[in-house]
Amino acid sequence: MDKSFDIFKSKQAKQIIKYVEEKYNNKLEFLWIKFPKYAVFRHKENKKWYALLISLEENKLGIESDKIIEIIL
Repeated sequence: MDKSFDIFKSKQAKQIIKYVEEKYNNKLEFLWIKFPKYAVFRHKENKKWYALLISLEENKLGIESDKIIEIIL
């Protein structure tokens, strides 16, 4: 199975990943060794990002919880 489905587990994230892959034929790219749970979708021609997906603990945002959340920007 695709690495993205191991990291991004929410129904919404999976739907967005599947939609982008099918509609635009783009795969998530994991660019940073230091941040293995961060990924981007990039335009094939100019390589500019058009979406950033992040999986992280809420406490990284100042919330007192270890719950894992997913953010799509």
